[in-house]
Amino acid sequence: LTFDDGPSHITKDILKTLEEQSVKATFFVLGCTLTEEGEECLKLMVEQGHEIGIHTYSHNYKKIYASVESFLEDFYLVYNQVYEVTGIKPRIFRFPWGSENSYNRKIKKELVAEMERRGFTFYDWNVSADDSLGHPTENKILKNIMKDIDKHKKPIILMHDASVNKVTARSLEKVIKSIR
Repeated sequence: LTFDDGPSHITKDILKTLEEQSVKATFFVLGCTLTEEGEECLKLMVEQGHEIGIHTYSHNYKKIYASVESFLEDFYLVYNQVYEVTGIKPRIFRFPWGSENSYNRKIKKELVAEMERRGFTFYDWNVSADDSLGHPTENKILKNIMKDIDKHKKPIILMHDASVNKVTARSLEKVIKSIR
């Protein structure tokens, strides 16, 4: 399970469910959401043994994909925040909108090479909850995941823990139980 776009006020609910279900996840965090509560969530993620990855500071495609340098500048803002709060130096990241998107097309090859040169690895997903599109229901999120999960030997499930994803938090226990 992976979660993008947090932390937010629903992240603690997600962390509680993950702990109750004894499941570890990866959180690709945004720097622009790191309030005092968000910093508490980062510390809790580390305490509970979850992985923290970088999802950029701003999530602003015009800014981050303007050039390799722009991406790196934005990336290191949140990287440094995570390090200052947790003492952890994340080695993984996820491109906003995935590695194959229309925004990064001109710089993708150079950007991936530079990030790998710096010791970072990116992770996309192969199963999507589609929980950030429209107005998903708990059943729709579960259906989206379950229709694709058996198609992959190692499914990487994309979910979101942004403040607008309350339904994701409510559906998580059912998702975990269904996957099991």
